[in-house]
Amino acid sequence: MKSIMALSSLFTSVSVLFIGVGLFIFFSNIELANAGVSSEKIGLINAGFYFGALLSGIAAQRWVAKVGHIRAFALFTALVVISILMHVLVKNEYALVGFRVILGFADYSLLMVVESWLNARSTNKNRSSILAVYTMVFYMAFMVASLVIAYPIGAASMYVLCAILAVGAIIPIMLTRTEQPELPHKMGISFPKLWEVVPLALLGTVVAGFLVGGFITMAPVYVSLRGLDNQVASYFILAAMTAGLMIQIPMGKFSYRFGRRAGLILASSFAIVAAALMWTLGQYEYVLIGSAFLMGCGVFTMYSLSSARANDSIPAHSNVVEVGRSLLFSYCIGSFLSPLLLGFLMKYMGAEGFVLQYLVLAGILLVFALTQAVIPLAKRGRYVSMPVNAGMGSVLVAQELEDVQAQQAQESADAASAGESETIVTASSPVSQETQKDNTVLQDASIVLDESLKAEAIIIEDTKPMMMEEGVDKSENADKNSLTTL
Repeated sequence: MKSIMALSSLFTSVSVLFIGVGLFIFFSNIELANAGVSSEKIGLINAGFYFGALLSGIAAQRWVAKVGHIRAFALFTALVVISILMHVLVKNEYALVGFRVILGFADYSLLMVVESWLNARSTNKNRSSILAVYTMVFYMAFMVASLVIAYPIGAASMYVLCAILAVGAIIPIMLTRTEQPELPHKMGISFPKLWEVVPLALLGTVVAGFLVGGFITMAPVYVSLRGLDNQVASYFILAAMTAGLMIQIPMGKFSYRFGRRAGLILASSFAIVAAALMWTLGQYEYVLIGSAFLMGCGVFTMYSLSSARANDSIPAHSNVVEVGRSLLFSYCIGSFLSPLLLGFLMKYMGAEGFVLQYLVLAGILLVFALTQAVIPLAKRGRYVSMPVNAGMGSVLVAQELEDVQAQQAQESADAASAGESETIVTASSPVSQETQKDNTVLQDASIVLDESLKAEAIIIEDTKPMMMEEGVDKSENADKNSLTTL
């Protein structure tokens, strides 16, 4: 608890940042849809955000290494504010793509800086707790952002509010006393290797990127195409985010008991049922909001389940950090491609195009998961809930995977040493029944001998005073005889 309180300034900063950026993403896409911008162009604009996130994973570390964490945070915050406010001045769709690239780059670079700080103040014992709080902060911040879009605020005022929140995120960072952390080391990425070792984890990560990235960016557009207002869009997003927060612990327990494969099957089933309800009964607001809750239960757990599956499946000699970063990169690629695909589908199919992606991709993941083997319970590690905005700067996630592997290696070593010692004891004591009888007789004889020796010792102790008295009497009689002779 003390470690969490010590990081309160960092959590406050990232929560304000999440609210500002989340509010901007939700509201700006609703405004684009209301302005008559085609779904294809809206998808292209949102893809720019995740393209900037990919660039952040490639180049952000160099920027931070040159100027330091404090200055880098101020720099990236300035880029976020500029890219948001430019939406007030510029209305050209292709220019907005460039601003979204800058926003995605700056936003994910800020997360890398914050997560580096969190990692510097965390240990093996409390890192899981810090990740849990970090995940909770993400979902609660986006829940607040989804509520704000329900209020009738003008576009310019809303963009200014988002910029104010982004600037406000820098204040707790400037007041923190936490020392600047070290930058994480860059690791290699190998998709063919991942497919050979952890195919279900890789497919689950890519599908999670498609479904989560598509929901965050294009869900407001889907509600708008349904002909519903901002209030319904607010409740729709709020229901999904609430489900994502509430389902983490139950899904973690379920997947540990029945396996990550079963967890991915359940998550895919949630998404399929929700998409089917949205397709058939989406015209009813309450059904739409309920299906969003069910959708959140499915899509917002796929990435954590896939990471847990990879951790359970990789060989002991594998570099778990490299695997984790490769999965993160796969997730980010899915998030980048999802708005492009959804924009194309929604342009020609309308609102049903949004639902079609979830039906198809969740169905593919479900069928593929059914063909995969179940990992035994003894090989299953911890389920670590992760924010669905995880990008290439997820230092905590990679470090947590490394700690889990180290813990499993230590447990395996302890179990092996215990097994060896047990084998040695068993092998060194093959005694026959006759030998055991002889040993028993010898032990009984030794006990009798000890008892007899003790008895003799007691007799000797008792006879000592008598012998001393007899010796004194004899010496006194000898002295009397000698005196008489004289």
